[in-house]
Amino acid sequence: MTSQTEAITAALNFIETHLCEPVRVGDIAQAAGYSVFHFIRTFNGVVRHTPYDYLMRRRLSHGALLLLNTDARVLDIALACQFESHEGFTRAFGRMLGLTPSAWREHGFADQRFLMPPLGMEDLAYREGRRLHQPEIIQLEPVKLAGWMKFMGEKSENEKAFRDRFMDELAADPDLRTKERVWEVNSLPQSPFQQEIRFLGIEAGAHLGVHNRVVIQSIPGGTYLRLPLEKHLEDRQSALCYLYHTIIPASSLGLAQPIEIMRLGEAPALYIPVEGGAVSWSDGATSAKQSID
Repeated sequence: MTSQTEAITAALNFIETHLCEPVRVGDIAQAAGYSVFHFIRTFNGVVRHTPYDYLMRRRLSHGALLLLNTDARVLDIALACQFESHEGFTRAFGRMLGLTPSAWREHGFADQRFLMPPLGMEDLAYREGRRLHQPEIIQLEPVKLAGWMKFMGEKSENEKAFRDRFMDELAADPDLRTKERVWEVNSLPQSPFQQEIRFLGIEAGAHLGVHNRVVIQSIPGGTYLRLPLEKHLEDRQSALCYLYHTIIPASSLGLAQPIEIMRLGEAPALYIPVEGGAVSWSDGATSAKQSID
């Protein structure tokens, strides 16, 4: 770990322990051991958010969970999250999550695509390392797949074992050893009564010798953000966090269908369905369009 990473990690930890306390950017810079000017510049370059924007997003995400997990009044949650008024909290909440606090509570479900998690060392390593690539907007044609499906709430088999068994099945068949054709589709729950579903498959023109478990599924065509991955399994969560909470808010794009797609093989990549207009992100820090204040 570099001294820069240690300093930003200290800043992130300080933010987490002071989400519900009045803190200034100068306080966070002091926790990192930097001057304010140097801290803001370094934080932007590593985290790809301004310190204030990151603090606001973490406070709003925390407030969103409080709305679902407590009976506290919206005003009390707003004040606890260091907003000066119900109105200010509601405005910022709507910009980030697309709903009023009351509507979010009534919906009763925390869609993780909209809640920014606390960033950790793995996220920082991904964001400041050479493995980070900028995404591109593509038009993906529909892809028909044949493969296996798993409800992620099941306790009989973990995710790694499920993937390993599927890949072993492919490796055992000489006709199916080209992993470039393997797709992973994650269907995300949209209510407390739904489960996350993981699907692993190959393009359906090929034979798959697991007849009793084969499921046919199609990847819908449309507009996607495509993000290349160098280490698809190690980087997946950090890359998703980068897309959902940094790239998309910095653009005029919106999230479309609640699915996440990963293509395995020699050129692995993530695909997130999106809708909306042009993008405005850059290789540097977060753009002004990302501000939620």
